[in-house]
Amino acid sequence: MNIVTVGLESDLVLGQLTSHLTAAGANVLRLDPHGFAQGDPMLWDGEGFLAAADDVSQVDAIVVRRLPAERSLPAQGTTITSEQAEIDGTAAMERAHFFEAWLWDAEQRGVPVYNPCDSRIYDHKPLQLAMLHRAGVPLPRTLVTNSAQAMGVFADALGEVIFKPVGGGRETELLTPEARARLQSLGPAPVIFQQRIVGPDLRVTVVGGEVVSQVEIPSHPVDYRLGAEYRAGQQRYLDVSLPLHVQALAVRVAALCGHALAGIDFKRDANGQYFVLESNSAPVYLDIERKLGHPITATLAKLVLSKTLRFAPLRVDNV
Repeated sequence: MNIVTVGLESDLVLGQLTSHLTAAGANVLRLDPHGFAQGDPMLWDGEGFLAAADDVSQVDAIVVRRLPAERSLPAQGTTITSEQAEIDGTAAMERAHFFEAWLWDAEQRGVPVYNPCDSRIYDHKPLQLAMLHRAGVPLPRTLVTNSAQAMGVFADALGEVIFKPVGGGRETELLTPEARARLQSLGPAPVIFQQRIVGPDLRVTVVGGEVVSQVEIPSHPVDYRLGAEYRAGQQRYLDVSLPLHVQALAVRVAALCGHALAGIDFKRDANGQYFVLESNSAPVYLDIERKLGHPITATLAKLVLSKTLRFAPLRVDNV
């Protein structure tokens, strides 16, 4: 069985998954997106796709952790001309489009892609929020806007509000008066604002429609990633067993987003009500797996080796 994994060479999650797949007898080809920015060849010749001089058309499954970036940023501390910035930006966009074309072609030919390329639209957080809201998934009250006036009205009505970037990649922060002033000076970029839910952080990891990990993450009161333990690599996780209707909700959210692998973030308030924050298509789970023994990698490897993306939702009434 031939499997392609896409992600950084330093990605420990892919390294662990590769070990499981090769132990099962699979031949694993690893593609690092950084290589294409350095000139690794890409090719489609009417017969098939080549990437880094390897034929990636005749594969049985593809696992995606990170794709080539659609934009190019200069190295910190360096300056480039506007002409060079336009050249570099165009090249980055073209690489990303070629790579996604290969993935979409693979999906059209019936090759399972984990997570499916078609599901990438739901990595756009405003669309994911809109879709989940439409489906009746319990979310914190949310506003996505670049309007300082709308932000002010929303925050004044709710009292405590958190905010996070539309594109992800940064921690959630509390909307303090200082943060409001800072955001007003950032320019017309949209930001996600949400009602603050005071309660424990919960992460449910779903693989192929199966809940394989449920943890509470005791740490920073706003975002556990801001906590000293997390930043030092010493984060603690508490093994929990969530109510069946919450587990079923996690499975449903993953399926709605088309995520064969998903890390679903929840908050539970003082009244015991659960709120979904988001579904992550490339969750960081290796620390949880190593500390609690949850079989996330083994379950994902089994799914990939089965060459299926079929979900087997946990069925519970009144979800």
